[in-house]
Amino acid sequence: MSGKEYYDKGHLAEEFIAKLCSNAFQQDFTFKNPIIIDKELCDVLIILQDKAIIWQIKSLKEKDGVIKTKEVEKAIRQCAGAMRKMKSLQSILLKNVAEEEKILDLTNINEYHLIVAIEDGIPNYHEIVVQDKDYMVNMFFSPFTRFALKYLNTVPDLLDYLTKKENLLKGKEIMIRGGEENLLAHFLGHGRSIGKLENPKYSSIFFADNDLATKFEEREEVVLRLEEEKTYSTLTDFLIRKRRESISSRNDVGTSQAINDLVLSLFLNMNSLEKRMFGKLYQESAQNAFEISENSGTPGFVTTYRSYYLCKKVLYIFEFLGYDSQKEKEIRQTSLQIAAFGAVKKLDLDFDYIMCIGSGIDSYKSKFSSYEWVFLDYTHKEICNEYIDRLFPDIDIIIKDLGILQNPKIHLFNQNEYEKSEINQKDNEEIAKYIRKDEETH
Repeated sequence: MSGKEYYDKGHLAEEFIAKLCSNAFQQDFTFKNPIIIDKELCDVLIILQDKAIIWQIKSLKEKDGVIKTKEVEKAIRQCAGAMRKMKSLQSILLKNVAEEEKILDLTNINEYHLIVAIEDGIPNYHEIVVQDKDYMVNMFFSPFTRFALKYLNTVPDLLDYLTKKENLLKGKEIMIRGGEENLLAHFLGHGRSIGKLENPKYSSIFFADNDLATKFEEREEVVLRLEEEKTYSTLTDFLIRKRRESISSRNDVGTSQAINDLVLSLFLNMNSLEKRMFGKLYQESAQNAFEISENSGTPGFVTTYRSYYLCKKVLYIFEFLGYDSQKEKEIRQTSLQIAAFGAVKKLDLDFDYIMCIGSGIDSYKSKFSSYEWVFLDYTHKEICNEYIDRLFPDIDIIIKDLGILQNPKIHLFNQNEYEKSEINQKDNEEIAKYIRKDEETH
């Protein structure tokens, strides 16, 4: 195979993986072929908050269809070298896949995961991880790469699997018949747990169910999950894009990149189930708001509809307003600020951030709805409370007069998504653990 053919195949593999990562993990925190001091760090880098995933891609099919061990070993060394380089630096300036420059503080990263993705050929060994005293490299072969990015299509989902698999295999050997997708199917089908394989007595593991991935994909719950994702996760991604566009269009001088990145990373820190629940609740809230407006028949500022969603110490407030269109933005901003400050004062909940999303009460039917956002960092609670008291000394009276946060219903759930459908089985008692479907209107 000529040098150009090697390059073309490798280039296509990198483009493919970068596209998958961009679609699955959003473009702000995905970096393709990042360059540090005139040298390529790796093929794809994903950074979300304090975690980094380093991808090295190889497409090196030989004449006999077998990838030479030395080529795989080279990719492993490149992955490990990229991690060591990042650990040696304080910060780096990189362009993400959206061609936007970002300054990344590498001192905050405390967790690295290394992946070598082989896009062609048949390996002459069957290791799914390669271990060294300083690192562990995950070996992804093409069938598993596609399976993983289909079912681990958020950063938290992928990190959850990699972390548990790496912890399982530290100091152990594993043989898998039929490919790692079977181990992942076992993991997903057992409440995102490795299960009995975690027994510390095992020094080696032989995973023999070579048809488990196929059986998994044929399950009714799994088919339903993918159908629901097209509706609800797509809506969540739409709201993330709207938030991203809002940040890009404003170019606030007083708002740092760190704050903007934090706002987006909180969205992206949802796993696939949380994204679907978020999108579902938002859609239901928007539909209920529209129905309230239709039934009232009152022009102008008719009503306010709110719903609350608590996810990973972020309180999301969905607010839909009937309004005088000439005062639309002012009304939404003021109402969202009062809702955020009121939540701090009235809700006895464990959260660190508040994200208020405001839109018109007709957004369920409108193709051109505008959105307003209020973000509140509540990590320094005493300072935040003092600020609110100075800014709104009569906040208790205001929220009472506006009917805000009077007996609010907070939507919460736990995760076990593949044992039963968590969305469409209305009478299933297990669903009560996932989400309470009470709605609140004012």
